Amino acid sequence: LACTMAHSSGIGGDVFDKGDWYHEVLEDGLAISYRVDEVLHKGQSEFQTVEVVKTKPFGRLLITDGLMQSSETDEYVYHQSLVHPALAHHPEPKKVFIAGGGEGAT
Repeated sequence: LACTMAHSSGIGGDVFDKGDWYHEVLEDGLAISYRVDEVLHKGQSEFQTVEVVKTKPFGRLLITDGLMQSSETDEYVYHQSLVHPALAHHPEPKKVFIAGGGEGAT
């Protein structure tokens, strides 16, 4: 199984066609790779590259500027840890607006 280094800086990833691998270097000596089952979206916004791919282990992945942001399978771990403490701490929440980061999933 071949993986391709995405950027000469060693940080970030690339998304390839179906059956290829998304490879992201997390830090010196540590990388993670996912086989891409399907490319759902590849585009460029005014601010960043945006890619959505489907993988077997994590479902859909949101990738911005070559870096994985969120996955369908485990996004709840991150987002629920943001929302529940604030709601549990407030004595009488009536109206609540909570916005996520780049993906707006919270």
